[in-house]
Amino acid sequence: MKKPEFIGEHFVYGLNISPDTPLTAVFDMKNHTLTADGMVKKIIFNNTEALNSNLKIRTSGHRLQLVYDIRHLILKDSTATDKTVFGLDSLQLRLGASNDSLTSQIYWHNADSVWINKGLLEGLFINNRHLQQLTISKSKVYINDTLWQVDPKNEIVYSNGAWHFHHLIIRGGLSQFALLGEFPKNNGDSLSASFHSWNLSNLDLLWHFLGFDIDGMVNGTIKITHENGRNARVADLNIDHLALNHTLLGDARVLSTWDNVNSSAFIKTQVIRRGDAGRAKTIDLTGFYYPYRDSANLDLTLQFNRLKLTAINPFFNEYISHLQGVAKGKISLKGATDNPLILGYVDIKRASLVVNYLNTKYSFHQRILFDKDKIDFGKMTLYDTLGNSAVLKGDILHHYFRDMRMNLTINTNKLLFFNTTRHMNNVYYGKAIASGEVRITGPVNDIKMVIDATSASGTSVVLPLDYSTEIADKDYIIFKPPPTDSSTLVPEETVLKLRKEKKSRYAITLNMNIRPSADLKIYLPSNMGDIQSKGSGILNLKVNSEGNMSLSGDYVVDRGEFNFSLGNFVKKHFELVKGGRISWAGNPYQATVNIKGLYKLKANLSSLGIVVDSSASYKSRTQVNCYIIMSHDLFNPDIKFQIHFPDLDPDMQRMVYAQLDTTNTAVMNQQMISLLVLGSFSFSNASNISWNTSYYTILSNQLSSMLSKISKDFDIGVNYKPGDALTKQEFDVALSTQLFDDRLMINGNFGMTYDKQNKSANNLVGDVDIRYKITKDGRWLLKAYNHSNDSSWYNYNNYDKVSPYTQGVGIVYRKEFTSLSDLFRRSNDKRKKKAKKKTSKNRKL
Repeated sequence: MKKPEFIGEHFVYGLNISPDTPLTAVFDMKNHTLTADGMVKKIIFNNTEALNSNLKIRTSGHRLQLVYDIRHLILKDSTATDKTVFGLDSLQLRLGASNDSLTSQIYWHNADSVWINKGLLEGLFINNRHLQQLTISKSKVYINDTLWQVDPKNEIVYSNGAWHFHHLIIRGGLSQFALLGEFPKNNGDSLSASFHSWNLSNLDLLWHFLGFDIDGMVNGTIKITHENGRNARVADLNIDHLALNHTLLGDARVLSTWDNVNSSAFIKTQVIRRGDAGRAKTIDLTGFYYPYRDSANLDLTLQFNRLKLTAINPFFNEYISHLQGVAKGKISLKGATDNPLILGYVDIKRASLVVNYLNTKYSFHQRILFDKDKIDFGKMTLYDTLGNSAVLKGDILHHYFRDMRMNLTINTNKLLFFNTTRHMNNVYYGKAIASGEVRITGPVNDIKMVIDATSASGTSVVLPLDYSTEIADKDYIIFKPPPTDSSTLVPEETVLKLRKEKKSRYAITLNMNIRPSADLKIYLPSNMGDIQSKGSGILNLKVNSEGNMSLSGDYVVDRGEFNFSLGNFVKKHFELVKGGRISWAGNPYQATVNIKGLYKLKANLSSLGIVVDSSASYKSRTQVNCYIIMSHDLFNPDIKFQIHFPDLDPDMQRMVYAQLDTTNTAVMNQQMISLLVLGSFSFSNASNISWNTSYYTILSNQLSSMLSKISKDFDIGVNYKPGDALTKQEFDVALSTQLFDDRLMINGNFGMTYDKQNKSANNLVGDVDIRYKITKDGRWLLKAYNHSNDSSWYNYNNYDKVSPYTQGVGIVYRKEFTSLSDLFRRSNDKRKKKAKKKTSKNRKL
């Protein structure tokens, strides 16, 4: 069969057969014989799969025999949310047809099951002019160690247009189900279905296909009789320990009586839960059902109290999970069965749920109103796990509970919007706390969500760009596939075409106004390190269920760290310079970056080969600012280095830059690596370089890296210089931290020097910068500093050498504006708001 999909498209809709399925058949007209054989790797029909099937058909005389073997019959396969698999292994069907009778035998055996699951059923079907009769002559079925059998006297007969059931009794363990009588057609006919200790879990497969699970033990009878030309339904059932979706509801009593005058069924159903405090009625359903009316079939009233919401969670598990709480309400059910009219209310108390895609848990309590064509949520207050709140308003419109459309709005001053991990979303993850508005609209299977949010303190978002790339992606290596034998190609039309299930869709638009209080962390590719930044910007993120994602906008750095790594050779923390920018223009994987990082250290200028005076202190260490500049593509950035000397006098700077060729990229890379690894400049002709000192520098760097990992709140570093005949032995401890919700920032290093010649410790050194935000927005700052003066050759020949430190303290006011009117606009607005508040208070008084 070259085109097996032809069968599913034109004859049996939904039937899919593997391509290139062999089927042979030989028909001998002379001897009146038929021989047919077939082997199919896979057959799929309505989500049921048959793997490795074999078919054999033979004829002998006037008898036809068919044997059909299936290695694995999968009735229910596992999914991402449900790993349960149900099926039959080693299934064999044998049929024998002769004249008006058909014998059958079904056998299966799940050998790999922990429980005994196997079965054998044999039956006889007779079809002639007068009747059709089915008898199960032998039954021996084990389901999870329980033996199920059918009474051997059973008969199902169809004659004179009616079905007759004789001794159709099914027993399994303590459970028994019996179907006896005639399906009502004439007056006096009756059919009864009786249950004795019947466990509803026996029908788990049926419940699963319906989308829920029911448990309990049933005793009672359902009876259908025929009177006055119409069928009457009567029921009396008791269900012990009734549970819906593994949530215990209580003990149920179901009564149904028939009114011949009105041709209606009166229904009375109660569910009572017993506990330590006594008995409580949880469900009460009372009213009439008119089965023979064309409209207004229903007139029922449903009341419930302390009903656990976990029972209905599986109906919404695609969107929410961990639904908890209790419900109380009263609902009237009227109208037709195909167009029901539901009116009433539901009070939800102590409720909570988790939004799956956002991984956020919200709690609430509210009265929900059910109107003719909508579900009104009123004004609902939501609380997150951090104690923040939001107000939800809106409703869900529907047409007799079909074509449901959402129209919800959420407003908040501060709320946890998402709290995801990399496992949940590898595009972006983290925690987002923000203020703003959320609008949810559209059909429930095609939801559109628009979020306008402004970030708040506690927000920390990670963009993991450190994915691994294949070498085939590089344009300088091209892989050519080997030549293909055209005879081995499978035509496109023979590929098995499976019918795709219609999945729910969603589209999320997130407009983010990022404030400097939010943390952004970017893991860079190629093990280059990561960027941890606080900044501001406006970003627009769009994500949908198809996997499409777009990101546009600019992010401007206020402060942060660039943790630069060069393999396992260099690992340094660069302080981000304010004003850096990351820009997206649609593709989240194509961002333009322009970021500068600063690493401060003290280095000996003598290693550059500068010779001034052997007795001068130019050999002492001076402040060196190492800049790393990352530009262009964020995923493949251009890296450049710069070196500045902020404390050197002009004469000394000219001498230093005479030795450093800042225009030569190779030289700058060499000097930067030497500074980061060895803590000194690289100069091949400098005979006075102490390599012993370099070893101490490398060990100090490793110790600093270990100390910084002790606490996330502190960045600690140590540095040790053994000194030589001219320079002093030095020991420094560097400390950087941010306290009190990032309002207090301390950066500094503390240490001491030791003079080997005089054999004495002196000159307690220390550079400290302290900044404190007087206001939360950082507009008013209190700054203080203590900087040690550079002991350069210039300073040693001037009066500055007697002043080892420079201190300062002051108050800073900062505001960004484009015109002078913007500088004073906000203060005027505040005055207006205060005036409005005063007038409103006076009016109230």
